[in-house]
Amino acid sequence: MGIEAEICHDLAGRAAETLIFGNASAGAGGPASSDLSQATRRALAIETAWGLGDLGPLWMPAPETVLLTDDKLRTRVRARLDAAQQRPGNILTTQTANLLGLAEALLKKRRMRAEEILPWVHAVQTNGPQAEEAAGDDRNVHPVI
Repeated sequence: MGIEAEICHDLAGRAAETLIFGNASAGAGGPASSDLSQATRRALAIETAWGLGDLGPLWMPAPETVLLTDDKLRTRVRARLDAAQQRPGNILTTQTANLLGLAEALLKKRRMRAEEILPWVHAVQTNGPQAEEAAGDDRNVHPVI
């Protein structure tokens, strides 16, 4: 998985909250171990430590301090985060039936093992954007196949 994909993965929960509730909750951020923190650190590292940002092959010491004082850097990091959150948001928008179905199944069962969740993941991978169209208004607890 590439760095950008990892950032998308980190922000998928925020994207789901935004899609379903209209905005992300405080639970999408929080401590240094949070998904938002990890995504921000990765986006910042792209720009300041890994030489993959707009400034090219450049390494900066104390990137978090630089982030606080450099408006242009903050803008670039924010743009990376916004773009990264949009990607899972787009996927989830086309897969709303699967998202809601999985959430309903989880609420019903209260706990699910990987083998119970994998059919939902495979349905998304197999059906792509067409999955929601195939679902129509049927929002039962089975993956849209």
